[in-house]
Amino acid sequence: MRLSAAVLSLAGLLWAQAPGPSQPPAAKHAQRPELTPEQRLKLEAQRARLQAAVVAAPENPELWRHLGLTHQALGDAIGAKGAFEKVVALRPADAAGHFMLALALEKLQDPRAVAEWELCLQHAKDPKMAEAAKRHLKHLRGG
Repeated sequence: MRLSAAVLSLAGLLWAQAPGPSQPPAAKHAQRPELTPEQRLKLEAQRARLQAAVVAAPENPELWRHLGLTHQALGDAIGAKGAFEKVVALRPADAAGHFMLALALEKLQDPRAVAEWELCLQHAKDPKMAEAAKRHLKHLRGG
């Protein structure tokens, strides 16, 4: 299955917009540009294809990851949360899965975001990912 460049670049976009120490996590969502009608249609078609694909291959974490990214790109934090929950259920040590799940939970103001950021930090091999997780944890803990 081919995934659009928009979805594949979404992780990079979210990464680049991760809040700094003085910037609350909600600020990164406010900075994200609106989708054009054409982009929305492409992403909605892609979401439908991915939803069919995960039914056919429910144990494939990469399909779930791309479905979560597609939900995220469409502004569907609840859908993203469900897909990223599948990613981390299938791959408990997947730092990027915990990162994306934590973002979705944080957007939903779900207190479980703290535990996901901690798991991301625990499994992160990338120093930038670890630093982003630390910033989110500090913010969520009121620091």
